[in-house]
Amino acid sequence: MTRTALVVGATGITGSAVARQLVAEGWKVHGLARRPQEQDGVAPVAADLLDPQAAKVALADIHPDAVFLTTWLRRDSEAQNIRVNGAMVRNLLAALPPAHGARHVALVTGLKHYLGPFEPTARATCPRPPSARTRGGSMSRTSITRRRTSCSPRPSGMASPGRSTARTR
Repeated sequence: MTRTALVVGATGITGSAVARQLVAEGWKVHGLARRPQEQDGVAPVAADLLDPQAAKVALADIHPDAVFLTTWLRRDSEAQNIRVNGAMVRNLLAALPPAHGARHVALVTGLKHYLGPFEPTARATCPRPPSARTRGGSMSRTSITRRRTSCSPRPSGMASPGRSTARTR
């Protein structure tokens, strides 16, 4: 039986590498991006996860065994980063209820997720800003993992030679 994966952020460095590896291992792969690009063996899915209804419509007929969430949006402040990225995770999982399959969710985070906008971590006269550890905002880990397994790999650095130089000529 062929396993099905949804790679969110499939056009980025991490997402495209994950998608390529899954295709090589024989998975049926759907690659979600706001502006999908052609990738060998990957079925493109166009959706903006900041729009819950658009996510629900785009994912209505996709029933993945595993979801690889490799996307991240940077905003002007850490509070905004937490709000927008937490919303994308919540909207994705709401569009893919456990009944759709998705027995495993991998949230890939890394150094850029913790560097944020380089705001001071604290000031003597103001409260401590939101922590990267609470990046999911009000979403609890339980809401992610209800009837699913999960993992959060955190590579400290990733690099890519770029699309044009990575191709075999």
